[in-house]
Amino acid sequence: MWLRMVILAFSTLLVSACTGPSVTAVAITDNPDLVLEKIVTATLSQSAALAVRCIRDDEPSEVHLVESTDSATTHELRVQGLRAETAYTCDVAPIDVARSTPSQGSFSTSSLPDSIPAASAVTNGTPGADYTFVPHQRLADGETSIRLVLMDNDGAVRWYYPLPIEGYADMGAEYWGDGLFLWGGVSASDAGAGAPRLVDLSHEEVYRANYDGADDGYFHHMTEQQYDGTVVTMVESDANRDGREYYGFDIHQVDVDTDSLVWQWSLQEGLDSGGPGVGDANWAGIMVGDDGSETMVISVCIGEGVIGVDMDSGEVAWSLADEWGSLDLVEGEHPRVQHGLDIDGQNILLYDNGAVPTTRAVEYAIDPVAGTATQTWSWTESGFVESWGWGDVDYLGENHVVITKGHIPEWGSGEGPSEVIEVDRTDDSVVWRL
Repeated sequence: MWLRMVILAFSTLLVSACTGPSVTAVAITDNPDLVLEKIVTATLSQSAALAVRCIRDDEPSEVHLVESTDSATTHELRVQGLRAETAYTCDVAPIDVARSTPSQGSFSTSSLPDSIPAASAVTNGTPGADYTFVPHQRLADGETSIRLVLMDNDGAVRWYYPLPIEGYADMGAEYWGDGLFLWGGVSASDAGAGAPRLVDLSHEEVYRANYDGADDGYFHHMTEQQYDGTVVTMVESDANRDGREYYGFDIHQVDVDTDSLVWQWSLQEGLDSGGPGVGDANWAGIMVGDDGSETMVISVCIGEGVIGVDMDSGEVAWSLADEWGSLDLVEGEHPRVQHGLDIDGQNILLYDNGAVPTTRAVEYAIDPVAGTATQTWSWTESGFVESWGWGDVDYLGENHVVITKGHIPEWGSGEGPSEVIEVDRTDDSVVWRL
C-alpha cells in the first residue's frame, strides 16, 4: 500500500566539544486508513526519549504533544485527533536534553472520505465535554455500512472508524478510556459479528468477545460499559408462554479482562417465573441499590415499559409500564416506545419515542421498596417527533444530559436533520447542538 511521505528538514546546535543526542532524520507518513493521523518516525544520534509537538497553523492554541519515554535511537510516534484539510507545524526533539535545537517541519492533512458525515454546531453555554462520539449510517434503501465518528464541539470530525461488519446502527458505541472505543450490538448483523469489541485510535482491534456462545449470538441494539468495568450486551433469543411467541432476548454481562460471561438472563426465565409477558428489549444496564444489591434494568421498547431483574434470584423485581407495570407512578406519564436507557443511582433516563405530542427525554426515580416510580424531569421542544426512530439519552454530569435525535423520515419522524443536543437540566436550556 502506497504511503505519502514527507521528509522534514532537521538541524542541531553544537555545544562545546561534546554534544548530546540530536535528531538526524525525521519522516512523516500517512495512516492509510485514517487521514486524521500522522505517523512520525525519527532517528537520533544517541539513545534518548523523544517528543513531537505539532501546532495547528490557523489555530495556534491547538497543540498535539506526543512523547516516547523509551530511550532509543529510533522512535515511531502517532499524532492523532487532527483536523482534515489543515496545516500543522511540528517540532521533534529529544526529551530532557540540554541545549538541543528541535528539528522542524510541517504537513497538511487530506480531505475526509466521502462516507464521513459533515456537521455544524451551535454553542450557547459551556458544554460538559470536548468531543461527541456517535455511530452513523446514511439514509438510503439497503444501506448497511456503518462508521463510528468522533467530533469536536465545532462539529469537525477528529476520528472515524468504518465498521468491519454490516448491519443497522441501532448499536452501542462509547469511549472506553485509554485511547480505546467500545462498540457492539449491531442489529441485523451476522451471528457473532456484533459481539463487543475494543478498537484503538489507530484502528487496531485490541479485543473481540470470544466467550462461550459469543460466535453464535445475534447481537442487537446495545453494548455498554457498566460501573464495575464489565460490559452488558443483548442477544436475540426466542421465548414463549401459553402458546404465545415472543421476540425474546438474552442479557449478557461480560468481563472483558477474562473474556468470560459472568451473568446471563433470558426473557424465557422471566416468563417461566411469572414475569410480565413482554419482549423486544433494546437496552439494559445495572442499577446498584443502597445496600449494594444489583438490579438489571431492561428497556422493553414495543412493550412500552421497563423491568428490573434481581441479579441474585433472576426474578423480575419490579416493572414500570402503563398497563402491566407493578410500580405505582405517583407523578408524571408512563414511557411509550422508549429507547436509550441510562442509570444514575436509583434514577433511570429514557428516550421516549412514543410520547404525545412530542418525543421527550424523561427521568424516573425508582423506589422498589415503596413500590413507586416518580417522574422527576422531562424535556422536549417543538418539532421533536421521532416516533419509531432511533434515539438515545445519557447523563453527562454537572446536571447535563445529552440527547441524540435519530432522524428517519420514512419511519414517520419529524422534520430536520439528526442532532445531538446537550441540555442543562437546571433551567432546561440547550447548551450545545450538533
